[in-house]
Amino acid sequence: HPALSALSSLSNFIVKFTPSKIEQYQWLEEEKRKMEQTIKRKETGDTLFRNGDYDDAVKEYTACLALDSGGVNGIVEGIIGGRMNAVLHCNRAAACMALSKYRDAISD
Repeated sequence: HPALSALSSLSNFIVKFTPSKIEQYQWLEEEKRKMEQTIKRKETGDTLFRNGDYDDAVKEYTACLALDSGGVNGIVEGIIGGRMNAVLHCNRAAACMALSKYRDAISD
């Protein structure tokens, strides 16, 4: 995933070129972990959706969104955010539509 690659590159850059500032960027490792979990759960949700298990797909997409709610120790507000959040909301809305939960789909 491009965003995960970017975080890894940034982390590697910091370690290599500014080792004295590593402590300031400890949150990067937590954000990488959250992103890895989000990508894995999104893929699970996508598989569930393709298999017609819309209720569980909604649960997976909701869990993904919860992973990105807020930063680590209040330092960063949702690094994943942006495009990933938009995709997750759209996917959850599509699963809600398949369940005829139109109001929930609209709210996404």
